[in-house]
Amino acid sequence: MPEYLAPGVFVEEVSYRAKSIEGVGTSVAGLVGPTRTGPLRGKPELLTSFADFVRIYGDANDLSLGGSSILNHTAIAAKAFFDGGGTKLFVSRVVGGTPVAASVSGGGGDVEFAARFAGAQGNYTLELHWRDSENLLNIEKPILPAENEVVFLEATGIPFAARHGDTDDAVVTDDHFPMGFRGLVRRSGDVYEIVDNLGTITVPLGQAALTPASLVAGGANGVFLRAALVNGGGVNVSFCV
Repeated sequence: MPEYLAPGVFVEEVSYRAKSIEGVGTSVAGLVGPTRTGPLRGKPELLTSFADFVRIYGDANDLSLGGSSILNHTAIAAKAFFDGGGTKLFVSRVVGGTPVAASVSGGGGDVEFAARFAGAQGNYTLELHWRDSENLLNIEKPILPAENEVVFLEATGIPFAARHGDTDDAVVTDDHFPMGFRGLVRRSGDVYEIVDNLGTITVPLGQAALTPASLVAGGANGVFLRAALVNGGGVNVSFCV
């Protein structure tokens, strides 16, 4: 400390010894490298545990790069960092070439699902379960659709009498009845026409599967005779509008 003896006059001792390097915190770090999945753009993700790393960037299993299996050094380093007492880790994923996210199309290409990020861990097995919501569809059993009105038809126990006369006998036989149906139909005269053949048909166990187009010869839209689609006698019909 300088010692002031008089205004403008003081003595100050200055050390010419080099200052020591001050320590810095090691609880915050950054990692850049390949991972099994995760975002490829944007700011590095801030992680506070290895569970966060697994949730965003995948597990520590080996990577497949260029057809070869290599150690997942990025995941191993992240685990070692948190095991050693680290608290904050910024991670940025890098890949070589042009990454492609896994994708799959539904039957007929009407719907397609794609992984959010590229990477082998995005190749999940996807299962969809249909569930009708009472908030979206209003089921009215007693009321029949008007002429040319398109409705969602759900029917079980459909008898052979609902089969149209133009249906190919070699494809749709007596053994396919009673059948069930769920799909879009349009009332057209004395038939319910399946709109663009959008629907599913269930047949008795052991019988060959049918498509809506099977219900009429020539590949046109399948149809049911209206007179046979009435509730009662084992037949259950409901229209959703």
